[in-house]
Amino acid sequence: KMKHNTKQSRPSIKTTKVTKPGKNVSFDQNSSSTNEKPPRKFGQEDVLAVLSILTASLFMIGSFRSLKIAPMFKIFPVGIISYIVYGRAKRGEEDSDPTISFLGAGLFFHAIGDSYLHQSRDNIFVACILFGVGWAVYLLIITSELWLAGRLNLRETSWAGRLSMLIGLVYGINFLSSILKDFDHRGENGYWPLIFVIYAFFQSATLAVSHMAHTKLITLGCWMYIFSDSIILMEPSLKMELYWITWPLYYGGQWAITMGFMRFLERSIDGVQGIPDNGVPAMLSTLADISAGTRTNFHTSQQREQSVDDDSDGDEEDLD
Repeated sequence: KMKHNTKQSRPSIKTTKVTKPGKNVSFDQNSSSTNEKPPRKFGQEDVLAVLSILTASLFMIGSFRSLKIAPMFKIFPVGIISYIVYGRAKRGEEDSDPTISFLGAGLFFHAIGDSYLHQSRDNIFVACILFGVGWAVYLLIITSELWLAGRLNLRETSWAGRLSMLIGLVYGINFLSSILKDFDHRGENGYWPLIFVIYAFFQSATLAVSHMAHTKLITLGCWMYIFSDSIILMEPSLKMELYWITWPLYYGGQWAITMGFMRFLERSIDGVQGIPDNGVPAMLSTLADISAGTRTNFHTSQQREQSVDDDSDGDEEDLD
């Protein structure tokens, strides 16, 4: 009789790593489900986010807003968000996206503008410059990513997005007309009110381009910011402060813009949907190369013209 071993050896299971852009996922060949990630722990970013929300909630209290130290604290709500973004700028030694640092810079300009404007309403023009720079950075990030991917096209937007862009355009025109209607450079403020024109342009342009990025959070944040500005413009006619409406809209809009940009740039890093990596540095480098090439061609043409002139002068001397 032949004795068979009743215990069969268990087949070995090989683990294969499938590499996706920006992610490493391990799974068993005999199992269809991927290994679950360990639960996320309450870390430093969460503590900073809670601190940002707490400092922002202080400005819902009218008595706190009137304190002398309030302008100093006004930098923290959005400033902490900026710090969180800078902390995410480095995603390891080999994987980093300098464009995220530009996002942190844009938030930082807004934080400084918040503090400066809270000191006095007379600082409105300087604060508007700071806010405008922040909007310009937002616009630069979106356009650089879409431009290098070849997706900076109105055809990339849906009909709902185009309607939103149209409403934003009407808002921008109405905003500018209300400013320029009573503009007089011989007045007390001189040409300073024209700063609002540049501010409104960057704000409306960011709203329009955000629809091409297919990131609804950025568009939502832009609209919340715009509604906040619109209510602030109505405060003088209403003769009352509506900070309990404008401040939550503004602060929530900054969070929405930040989260939208982080998702947008994470898609950029992962190479999803044809969005390139390091959009802003790449675009600036491309523009620098174009500018350098233009200067080189200009100098080359000048040298050719000079050599032709020298040759013609030499021929005239030979004829003489």
